[in-house]
Amino acid sequence: MAADDILNTQVWTARQTELYIGNTVASVVTSNTLYGQLSSPTLFSGSAKNVTVSPPEGAVDKIDLMGETNNFQNQKIEEKPFGMATITGTILLENEYQTDELLEEWMDTGAVGTASASQWYRFRVGDGGRTQCSIVVKLSDGTHEVQFMLNNAYLTKVGDKKLSGGDSHWEMDFEATCLAEDYYEAFKTQA
Repeated sequence: MAADDILNTQVWTARQTELYIGNTVASVVTSNTLYGQLSSPTLFSGSAKNVTVSPPEGAVDKIDLMGETNNFQNQKIEEKPFGMATITGTILLENEYQTDELLEEWMDTGAVGTASASQWYRFRVGDGGRTQCSIVVKLSDGTHEVQFMLNNAYLTKVGDKKLSGGDSHWEMDFEATCLAEDYYEAFKTQA
């Protein structure tokens, strides 16, 4: 790393972050950005906070063997399969960004729910009709850019709807997860 790189370190802030959800990407290609491959992306970073992206972890186990070498017991390392990638966060329940129904669509059938009288939309969790989605987190200051994608992801939690305080607002936690092979990170290189 050059000295100039250390002096020009980018510190990302919440205002430089965008969070999108969209249809799954059939085949992620290298000729386009991760965000650029989203189909019908819906921006909901205007309602999100406390977002954490957890890449897959690759655990290893130690296998103890008989005998010793150089005064150490013989051992081997066994690689375990990589786990799943996860994104968690909290969104405000507000109608401006339609977050009151945005994520529920992906937990139900991916449609707009069941229309009933007076334009109500009704969702039911657990009907076996979940739709996979793609979630992209984009960090950008106009020059530097980083993108994370969870493709073919399942929303595993849309709940814990709660008041953040006695004099405050309603919010809802969410969680989505995908296989290690469907998790991507992309960094825009500088010339």
